[in-house]
Amino acid sequence: MSALLIILSLSIYRQSLSQLIASVIGRQESSHGLFVPFIAAFFLWEKRSRIKNSVPECALLPGSLLIIVSAALLLAPENSFKAMLSAISFFIMMAGLTLTFFGRKIFKEVSAPLFFLMTMIPLPSPVYLYIAEWMRSINTDNAVSLTRLFGIPFERNGYYLQFPAILLHVNESCSGIRYLISYFVFGLAYAFFYKKNSASRIVVLASILPLSIFASSLRLTVIFLAVHYIGAWTTDRIPHNVLSWSVFGAVLTAALWMDWKLSSRGQRLPAQEAQR
Repeated sequence: MSALLIILSLSIYRQSLSQLIASVIGRQESSHGLFVPFIAAFFLWEKRSRIKNSVPECALLPGSLLIIVSAALLLAPENSFKAMLSAISFFIMMAGLTLTFFGRKIFKEVSAPLFFLMTMIPLPSPVYLYIAEWMRSINTDNAVSLTRLFGIPFERNGYYLQFPAILLHVNESCSGIRYLISYFVFGLAYAFFYKKNSASRIVVLASILPLSIFASSLRLTVIFLAVHYIGAWTTDRIPHNVLSWSVFGAVLTAALWMDWKLSSRGQRLPAQEAQR
């Protein structure tokens, strides 16, 4: 199987994989993809004992169906979604070959980490720009409203904000879509590898968008406050990145802490009722 994947990677999937690697390495909006293989490898490592204890078997029919789906995606007509569909085709091909050569039991153990690799695939530019503009509008409105609560004098003209010391522009890179993508990748891994039932997984996935909007709005607010109270130099690359990563980490840590607290409380309640 490994030899077959190498042959496919160097032949029909060569261009799509080259584009995927270039996007992950060269595009800031896809930089989260650098961490995805390591996360998937970690979850595979956690499942290593169950994989070793599973007996390989052939599952030709279901595996062939996945391979057919993969081939259909690969033959899609040229459009702005072609690169994404070709990359998806490769991962579905991997899944189909795994199912065909190793059977359902092993496929069940490796399928989640395998399909998780798809989160490396960047969004097509039209979709990315649409979501980015939508989030930029919402997060700018929220940040402006929060900043006004501090009584800070500034004037807004669209995405331009005139502070006493500097004119700021909320561009596409500050829209919050990078937060959304990063929280989505982390939330997906957290939901499917650490949550045990469908209801809790749905709650985690449903919270990703509001959490991203909250964090992105808070990030812009912190930057606006830093410009006013500390100085315009906080918009330089290093302090700007420090503020951005600090807000991202703080919100993520708070969300995880709240989830652990609520989960622990939910587990204690049935135990207390059982004691009664």
